[in-house]
Amino acid sequence: MAPPSLHPDGVLYQAVGVNRIHKPDDLAGFIVRRLVELGLREPLQPKEFTGRRKKHPPCLESISRGVDEQIRDAAALALARHYLIQAYEPAEVLWLLQEWDKKTSRH
Repeated sequence: MAPPSLHPDGVLYQAVGVNRIHKPDDLAGFIVRRLVELGLREPLQPKEFTGRRKKHPPCLESISRGVDEQIRDAAALALARHYLIQAYEPAEVLWLLQEWDKKTSRH
């Protein structure tokens, strides 16, 4: 397992032997820039959708309600990973993360 993986009890694994992990201030902007770097040519547009592929496990249900600022980036990556495993399209994942950020952000 590697960060930001979640233990079945809902605890995020911590990095060991790493001096610094880059944490972007603007996660959505970072994802968009990275997608452009990887060759995505069309701008992403938020996409409405209804329903989920599967119910989230309890640890992700908890994250979806918001987390402490210190673990927001790791939590966002855990959510993104879960959505991608559930066969959401990358554009849907980005939209979901943006909505999660709006709903749970404290600034």
